[in-house]
Amino acid sequence: MSIIDFHTHLDEAWLGNSLMNSEDFIAGLDKTGVDIACIFTMQGFYEDCPRHNDLLLKRADRYPDRLIPFVTVDPKQGAQAVKETERCLLNPRFRGMKFHSWIQSFAPSMVKETMIDILHCAAEHKVPVLFHDGTPPYATTF
Repeated sequence: MSIIDFHTHLDEAWLGNSLMNSEDFIAGLDKTGVDIACIFTMQGFYEDCPRHNDLLLKRADRYPDRLIPFVTVDPKQGAQAVKETERCLLNPRFRGMKFHSWIQSFAPSMVKETMIDILHCAAEHKVPVLFHDGTPPYATTF
């Protein structure tokens, strides 16, 4: 049986703080008995999704049997977000998507048509889509 951590972040920096490198991240997984981790960006929620998706993939490719990268796009960018979704999901290494509507400053109803297109793309590629929510402020209404 494998232990999978389905919600981790592996990025170069977040809010001005340097984050760990891939080797330290893997060492942490080993120390805690986690076999596989789904990894998401943090900085990509705020800026330049394509760049951060590419960086995440590069980090995941160092440990392909341990790290599963998820795509992040900004649905407020409309057709550009759909195009980035398709670009990433054409690479079979990306095996899911993650959205954080509070941090990304969108309500699904505000970007309904774009989200429909993104979700259709995810369905075509048979990947799960994770929406981060929870207690306030993460679950506030718009």
